[in-house]
Amino acid sequence: MPTWIAKFNVSGAALASNPQVPLQNANITWPGGSILTDAHGNATTPPLPDTGGNVEAVSFTCSYTGYSNAQVSLGGPPDQAYAFVLKQASIFGGISCFIVSAATGSPDSADVRRMQQMRARVAGLSALTNQLIAEILREYYQFSPGIAADFEKDEAARTAVLETVVRPLMAWYALAITLGLESSNADAVERHVQDVLDACVGDHGKPWMAAVLEDVRSGKPLRQDVPEAILPFVGRIREAARLRTASWAILDPLMRISTLSARQANVIDEVSEWLASAPLETLGQPTGPDVADAEFKTLSGFFDFRPAARHRLGSRLATAWPEVVPSLTRNGLL
Repeated sequence: MPTWIAKFNVSGAALASNPQVPLQNANITWPGGSILTDAHGNATTPPLPDTGGNVEAVSFTCSYTGYSNAQVSLGGPPDQAYAFVLKQASIFGGISCFIVSAATGSPDSADVRRMQQMRARVAGLSALTNQLIAEILREYYQFSPGIAADFEKDEAARTAVLETVVRPLMAWYALAITLGLESSNADAVERHVQDVLDACVGDHGKPWMAAVLEDVRSGKPLRQDVPEAILPFVGRIREAARLRTASWAILDPLMRISTLSARQANVIDEVSEWLASAPLETLGQPTGPDVADAEFKTLSGFFDFRPAARHRLGSRLATAWPEVVPSLTRNGLL
């Protein structure tokens, strides 16, 4: 039977005037199949059955977390390329926070709204940060509904998750955003630093949490002194640990927070090192000098509070994306 293929390119456009960027791992589906885009936003279907000359009868849908879906019914000759330009959804904040909702007992709690506002603020900075938040959410949804279901009806477990995971992470994120966008506001920085230090008080400030997370990440058997309350969640934490972006966004901060006191570490230094390790190189590379300059100018400005961290991130991006080294240099990342 005759066959044909379809080629696609998928890019994302933020609500603001951010440039379009290729979307990696966008999901293109059609009746009977699906495919993910590569790092350049490209995808080519396997051979598809002949439609008897009526190619238009085949409808393709493209989806990506944080963006509105797009559809196209193909027309024209086989092997023709088609482009999807996905628009950012009205607000990232509207996307569910399963664990925070379960821990606070409501999808409309103050903590949920604050988390939504923070991620929407970061997503709106640039196309790269928009992609980063979308990828975090895509991976987060692979394990978070199960974790939330495991503890949402257990009040003691909900309280433990709220105090040992949710509140410390929110303090960490708030400090990171303040350092990147409001570092001149010394009072705000000091307040958020203290919030992170306060999160280190109590059981969740003891090194056992970092030890557990390290065992989970490495695949080692858990040590004997692990609190029993942790055991039901180990399997799903291991799942999260295998996801690079979600692991960076959630497990890395928790490991740092849980050992801050023991290491007598500087909170701002820890946050800057964490930000510098953001896995941006796994996202779609900015294409064209104007697009790259716009992206890296924003990114560079976010690290004004710690230029050394900016250069560490820039060096990693230069290795992953050698084509944009001139732009990285022009914008102070190298």
